Amino acid sequence: MIALFSKLGWYGASVVVTMLVGVATIPIVIQTVGASSWAGLATGLAVGSSVSVLVSWGWPLSGPATVAQLKSDRERGQMWFDSTISRLPLLLIGGGASCLIVQLADPPAVGAASASAIYATLTGMTSSWFFVGLSDPKRLFLYESMPRVAGTVVGVVVVFLTKDILLLPVIQIVSAISTMLVVYSFVRLTQLKQVPTFPSRQRIYQLLASQWSLVTTAGMAAVYSGIPMILVSRYDPASLIGYGMVDRLRGYAVAALTPVDQVLQGWVPRAKPEHLRDRIKRAVAASSCLAVGVAGGFVLLSGPAARFLSGGEIEVPFSLVLPMALVLLLVTISHCLGLACLMALRAHRSILRSTMFGALVGIPGIAGAAIWGNAEQIAWAVALVELGVTVYQGLALRLAMRKLGAGFNNASELSI
Repeated sequence: MIALFSKLGWYGASVVVTMLVGVATIPIVIQTVGASSWAGLATGLAVGSSVSVLVSWGWPLSGPATVAQLKSDRERGQMWFDSTISRLPLLLIGGGASCLIVQLADPPAVGAASASAIYATLTGMTSSWFFVGLSDPKRLFLYESMPRVAGTVVGVVVVFLTKDILLLPVIQIVSAISTMLVVYSFVRLTQLKQVPTFPSRQRIYQLLASQWSLVTTAGMAAVYSGIPMILVSRYDPASLIGYGMVDRLRGYAVAALTPVDQVLQGWVPRAKPEHLRDRIKRAVAASSCLAVGVAGGFVLLSGPAARFLSGGEIEVPFSLVLPMALVLLLVTISHCLGLACLMALRAHRSILRSTMFGALVGIPGIAGAAIWGNAEQIAWAVALVELGVTVYQGLALRLAMRKLGAGFNNASELSI
C-alpha cells in the first residue's frame, strides 16, 4: 500500500510541478515583455503541440503496455532506442512544418513563436511512456519532467533579466534535447548495459507501420484541436490575447485531470468480464459529475485567473469563457468514454471513427467560423465539434455494451 501511494505521489508530482511552473510563467512573461508577445508564444505552443502528436507516433498510447510486456531489461531498452531513432525523421519534418505554419499565421513576436513551436514539437519525443511502462514514476519525474521544468525556469529568469522573449523558447529547446540525452544515458546504463543495436531500415518501417492506426486517431484530434489558435491569429488578431489566455487555462484544467484519466484507464479494463458493464457505468457517471464541476469552476474562475495572471492586462469576455467551459466539459467526458471505456471493450474502430468525424466536420466548420465570424464563434464551433464526438462515442459505447451483453466479444463486433 505504501509503495502504491508513493507511485501515485511521484506521478502526481510530475503533473503538478509542470503545471505550476507553466502557470507561473504567464504573469512573469506578460509583465516583462507584454501580453502581445506572450500571445505569440501561446500560438507557437499550440501549433507545436499539435505537430508533436504526430512526432510521438502513438507511443504514449501503446508504449506503456508494450514496455510492460517485454521480459528483459535489454528488450525494453532496445525498444526505447528503436522508437527514438524511428521518430527522428518525423521530428525534423515536424519542426520545419510547425515553423512554416507559424510564419503563415504571423502572430506577434513571430520569431519567438516559431522557436516556441519547435520546442513544443520536441515534446513529441517524450519518453514518459517508457517510464510508465517500467512503473517507475520517480525516474519519470527526475529524468523526464525536471529537466524540462528546469529549462522553463531558467528561460523565464533570463527573459526577466534581458527582456528578450526569444531566449525563453531557445533555452527550452536546449532543455528538451538535454532531456533526451539524460534518458538515453539512463537506458544505456541500466537497461541495455551495452551499446544499443542500431535498427535496420526494415525495422524502422515496421515500427512506424505498426503504430499507424493510433497515429491516425491522435493526429486527426491534434489537427482540429490546434487549428483554432492559428485561425484566430490569422483572422481575428485583436482577440488573440484573450483567446490564447482562455485556451491556456483550459489546457491546464485538462492537464490537471490527467491523473483521473490514468486511474480510469487502469481501473475499467481490470474488471472481470461479468462486472465490466457495471464498472463502465460507474466510470461514466463519475466522469460526468466531475466534468460538470470542473466546467462550472472554469466559468467562475477563468476571468479572475486571467486578470491575476496578467496583472490586470487581460480581460476575457464571458461570451468566450462559456463555449470554452463547454469544450472542457465534453473533453472530460470524452476521455472517459473513449480512452477508458471503449478501449476496455476493444472498440478501437469507434474511437477512430469519432475522431475522423471531428476532423472532417470540425476543420471546415472551424475554418468557416474564422472566415465569416470571430474568435467567439470559433470557440462555439470547437464546442459543437466536441459535442458531436462525445455523442458519437456515447452511442458507440451504448451499442457496444448491448453487444457485449448479447455475447459478442471481439473488437470488430463491438465497434460501430
